[in-house]
Amino acid sequence: MLFALGVFAFYGLLGSGFDHQVINLWGFRSDGFVNLFGLGAFALGYAAIAGTKGAGMFGAKDLRLGPCNVYAKTELQPLQTGTVSNLSASLTGTVAVAPDSNGTTSTMTGTTTTFTTDLVVGQMILIGTTNQAKVTKITSATVATLDRVLTVTAGATIKKALTTVTGTTTTFLTTLKVGRGITFDGLTFGEITAIASNPSLTIANPSVVLDSTAYRSFNAILIGGTDATTVKFSVKKAELKKSQYGESAANRVVTGAECSIEVGMVESSLQRLEATLQGLATKTDGSGNYTGYGLGMALGEADSDIKYQITLVRIKGGIESSDPLDTIHFPECAPQTDAEFKYDASSQLSVKTMFNVYRSEVNTYNGLELFGYAGDLLT
Repeated sequence: MLFALGVFAFYGLLGSGFDHQVINLWGFRSDGFVNLFGLGAFALGYAAIAGTKGAGMFGAKDLRLGPCNVYAKTELQPLQTGTVSNLSASLTGTVAVAPDSNGTTSTMTGTTTTFTTDLVVGQMILIGTTNQAKVTKITSATVATLDRVLTVTAGATIKKALTTVTGTTTTFLTTLKVGRGITFDGLTFGEITAIASNPSLTIANPSVVLDSTAYRSFNAILIGGTDATTVKFSVKKAELKKSQYGESAANRVVTGAECSIEVGMVESSLQRLEATLQGLATKTDGSGNYTGYGLGMALGEADSDIKYQITLVRIKGGIESSDPLDTIHFPECAPQTDAEFKYDASSQLSVKTMFNVYRSEVNTYNGLELFGYAGDLLT
């Protein structure tokens, strides 16, 4: 088991001088401490993860850089009527998959396969009937790298995700919108670029496997390029004393915990700032084009009225990972505006914004109210 959440206050503070989105996270295991993942200078102590053989948060157990994408206002809608599919027929040949020594990726080896013509980097595939992964590198017609740790015995067939999604008894025209995502579980999704009819739509990239499954609408705002993303977590404790110990603490008891996310945005469009800065007012015309903006304050506005979900997705090989452990959800976040806009001749404009993360009364595990979670913890 990875974590005894809330009981262990792990908090390894590691170098604040990183220029990359690196989080060094430490968790306690039965076999000792293992490094978990990188996003900034502080350890994240409350993220609940279903661990697998030492693979840590974002899979980075070897002190490597771990950049991520940040999504704000992620909303997963209820299941819709009908089923959807975007899979090809079985591709030529069969495959076997074995984990790589880095503990985060796998190598897929084919027999009479044609990977160089059948697959593209960033494409999701279905191996056999249950294993999904994203292709991060194509070395040859018979060798490719996948974005997660998998073991599949030789002889498995593969199907690839396509950009055309076909529905059965679906109502795409009324339940979906261009610009939003289509997904089953919210872990991977395809951005809708066109809706031709109730049973047919197109997604931007083959980034999701839909294998005759139910579907949901998925909405989120990608924060875009960042210079750093930092997750902070701290556990508050009160000292308990007794005279036999003098002025030293005889014990300590947990009295609270705080979690926050800090993001430095380097592609700060008005749409992104509107989603992340409290106090930003904007005006648009009938076509949705911005015509004005300003900064202000709503006295008395409570965080409970403006909370939304923040999602972090690890980048592997230049593309987003499809491994469920590489997607971390923080369901209840509220912006804490303390922004600084610096304009000069030599500095890149970076807008710093922070989110207060609150414990969720809905998302619990073993009686613990979670700040954030990944994988199948809540399944």
